[in-house]
Amino acid sequence: MHDDPLVLELEIANFPVKRCLIDGRSSANIIFWEAFTQLNIDHGELSRVNYPVIGFSGASVYPEGSIRLPVQVGRGMSARDLMVDFLVIKVPAAYNVIIGRPFIHDAQAVVSTYHFTMIYLSNLERTERVHGSQETARSCYLTAIKAPGRMVPETNLAREVNMPAKRQRGSQYRKL
Repeated sequence: MHDDPLVLELEIANFPVKRCLIDGRSSANIIFWEAFTQLNIDHGELSRVNYPVIGFSGASVYPEGSIRLPVQVGRGMSARDLMVDFLVIKVPAAYNVIIGRPFIHDAQAVVSTYHFTMIYLSNLERTERVHGSQETARSCYLTAIKAPGRMVPETNLAREVNMPAKRQRGSQYRKL
């Protein structure tokens, strides 16, 4: 029995990219800065983004920008080619990419973490499947726990402005 996430290898901008987390809870597709720079795409291609991304911890991060890139899931007759909008985030991460609901919806996919499988509609409009790797999923997990200091975002965080010493709204309530 396991509860590991689905981690796939996808082709992004004509390069194989490992450690792509398939996360149906994410409202955006994200490519992390280190992976983005390895794709050798000119940073001038990024479109400006003026809103923060809020992670599961509640921390806000302003993206470096957004970009639309070609993504292929599967190979050969099983392939599905999509143009995917990514937010480029500059924080340390155990993954290279997070594939969220927008991609899952566009690929007409169904994700099963139990079976390490994503079923999707190919370019030929046939149902196909791609399998993830439990070994890769566990490797990502170990990366995150072995280097906890590295995994804590240090740059590009949206921090609250220092608040005046006055009571802030809601501060009269005890925090649980």
